[in-house]
Amino acid sequence: MKDTFRQALQARDRARSVMMCLDALQTGTTSVPVLYEDIIAPVLNSLAVPEEQINELIWQEHAMSSIVRSIVEAAYPYVLREREALGLQIARSILVFCPARETHELGARMVADFYQIAGYDVIYLGADTPEMTILQAICHLKPDYLSISVTNPYNLFEARRLIRRLREQAGYDLEVLAGGYAFAADPSTVAATGVDRLLHRFSDILELRNREEVNAE
Repeated sequence: MKDTFRQALQARDRARSVMMCLDALQTGTTSVPVLYEDIIAPVLNSLAVPEEQINELIWQEHAMSSIVRSIVEAAYPYVLREREALGLQIARSILVFCPARETHELGARMVADFYQIAGYDVIYLGADTPEMTILQAICHLKPDYLSISVTNPYNLFEARRLIRRLREQAGYDLEVLAGGYAFAADPSTVAATGVDRLLHRFSDILELRNREEVNAE
């Protein structure tokens, strides 16, 4: 399926790309985590525009990202189905967002679905989220976790500043989870940014949930 999906995505065939993914979910050939982690993400990364051609070919990357966004949105009923099948319900809430100037939101959108399947109450704010918007959400919702996604390494400085200010103004202890290419490429930045835990895959989220169960006993 990965090779077939790569061909469809590279051809920017939206209908074929979306339908093959939805068919695989409908028939149970794949699950949402496997579709996101083992098919969509590696294919999209393999088709990324080389840095030296970014100015002339960035439109291709935008077109393919748009198709993937359609797939992720259309997969939501299967996210709910897998959540129900796993029966993983936990009274913990997670605020998922990308910091200001971080426009790559697909990773954050996918991980929001992972948290949903794992039983968390998920509030997704999206890309390029202003600090005040995040703070207002924290004050109103009092989430148990913040989940920040950073793809562009140049935005790590902003993430560090943002995390520090959010903790100062939240008024209670916040645990910060993180993901995205920028953190994965250089794990040493995790502690320096003020992140408590780095999550790469759906299995990492299940481990977080298992920790919650142990602490609740």
